[in-house]
Amino acid sequence: MALQRLSDFLNVRDNDLAAHGVLNAIISIDNKLFIEPRLLLKTKQPFFLDAAAKIDAYFQRVIVLINASQKSGDMLWKAAHGLLQFEEPQGFALGYGVNRPNGRGVGPSLAKDLLERAQTILKLGVEDPLMFEVLEIFGEGFGPDLISDTQASILEENFLAYSQDVSDKLNVGNRINRVISNRSYRLPAGPEGRGLVLVPEEFLTPLPIEVPWESMEYAAALDASVRKQLSELFALAAKKPKKSEVASLLLSRKDIAERLLKSFRESVGSKYDFEGDPLGVLKWFQIAVDSVTGNPATFALTSLSPDGLVKLIAEIISKFKQNIEENGLWKEFYRETDRRPKHERFGQLLFYAVADAYCDANNLDISRESNGGNGPVDFKLSRGAGFKYLVELKLSSNPKLLDGYTEQLDAYEASERTRLSAYVVVKVNGKGTQLDDLRDLNRKFRDEKRKCPDLFVIDATDKLSASKRTRKKDK
Repeated sequence: MALQRLSDFLNVRDNDLAAHGVLNAIISIDNKLFIEPRLLLKTKQPFFLDAAAKIDAYFQRVIVLINASQKSGDMLWKAAHGLLQFEEPQGFALGYGVNRPNGRGVGPSLAKDLLERAQTILKLGVEDPLMFEVLEIFGEGFGPDLISDTQASILEENFLAYSQDVSDKLNVGNRINRVISNRSYRLPAGPEGRGLVLVPEEFLTPLPIEVPWESMEYAAALDASVRKQLSELFALAAKKPKKSEVASLLLSRKDIAERLLKSFRESVGSKYDFEGDPLGVLKWFQIAVDSVTGNPATFALTSLSPDGLVKLIAEIISKFKQNIEENGLWKEFYRETDRRPKHERFGQLLFYAVADAYCDANNLDISRESNGGNGPVDFKLSRGAGFKYLVELKLSSNPKLLDGYTEQLDAYEASERTRLSAYVVVKVNGKGTQLDDLRDLNRKFRDEKRKCPDLFVIDATDKLSASKRTRKKDK
């Protein structure tokens, strides 16, 4: 289905959703927004006032089972292991699984790792249920999507009750029933007949969920040796040290672990400004709509052959290029605060939305980041079940620009048996040393008659004149 905001899909006004604090998500894709545990624990939202108590009680049950277990693999150990596994919550549309609006859940392997590390902390005499949330943050393989899935699973009934209440107040008509714990909740019917779960935006964030440095520093302050090791870990790591290394250091002594948990509980979560949306997490959709509306174009699929489809998609990419280079769309690729380029995902979603609008009239289906092969490819455009043309978009600042061209698409095309593809590079301010090499490589492949993706380069560099930028710096 075509991209839609939740408000449009439910046929309600944006302001009415906002009045109830509901995230006006883009449905049919995952929005890469996550439940921030600390924001959730401090919420004043009536349907979530018991959230902290529920989460504590849930993990307290796990602690009781672990303490009562005599050995790994016994009945009580298995019960604890089962409680630490979380199925992907249905209909939340917040996680990483593109074109699959659910999370991926916590499976047996990650749950086992979580349980074993919890056992180590319990042996120190620390029995704070918050340890599980902190262990998830420190756990290798635990991204913000899994932390979010854990919170959503434990509080699923809270979310369902909230969704039903808001839907009642907004007179949402098309509903389906979801039954949980012998209770029935009437949810808005979503795409493909699944229920849509409404989520308050106040405890959502697109940012990494991390233990703040201040909390780690506060905990390590008890011991000069630990403090020194912690500083060295961060100083010597190329970017950040492994989370497991930090956890081993801070969670190996009772006094330090207790201070870390206390500081984390009192710390402030990463609240995001959805109204301003500086990272363009949701704003890309409206920007795309405005761009297409302000720069209409009619595309005709003159032939049902692969050549006809390739020609049409090339025209759509060219129109996207024109909107960026000549019609001011380049401005949207930069943050307003520091003029740094936004995340590459913003450009990918922007192109997706622009292409979606232009393709809608041509009966072209768009899916993103197919999981059918070795590596994800950002866009796949197809007409019916026939020929498919892959489109991958990257920023020129991406350090793996060449890798994506020579490896990722080749591997994907081999697995999907797709004949042709396009590689779209949006040139932005900053370092982009691989772009010239990429052009040379593309030219070499074509001269040698070798199969390679079509290359499109779009100039989204800052169009302010050099003199104007200089004047701004002088002020």
